[in-house]
Amino acid sequence: MVAMIGALAPGAAALGGSPSLQIVTRSPLVVAGTHFRAAERVTVTAAGTSRVVRTSRTGAFRANLGTVTGDRCSLSVVAVGLRGERVALPLALHAMCAPASTP
Repeated sequence: MVAMIGALAPGAAALGGSPSLQIVTRSPLVVAGTHFRAAERVTVTAAGTSRVVRTSRTGAFRANLGTVTGDRCSLSVVAVGLRGERVALPLALHAMCAPASTP
């Protein structure tokens, strides 16, 4: 299953949309990012593991976070560009993870 989510970000790349993340593999956790600025440094973090990557001339990157463990219902990957672009990808795709209830 492939999951993708985009988030509004100030200063998102002008070449077509807001930054986004997509899961490439879950074990090891590899994510791909698109729509960041060209040659930008992006910090990708999940469960306390961080990688700093540089985007391609098209604003794309791939980050290998290795084996990531954490709460299966609240784990997420966050990518933050040097100029403020930010996107979060929740990894809680388990049927047993109920959405938060509202009073």
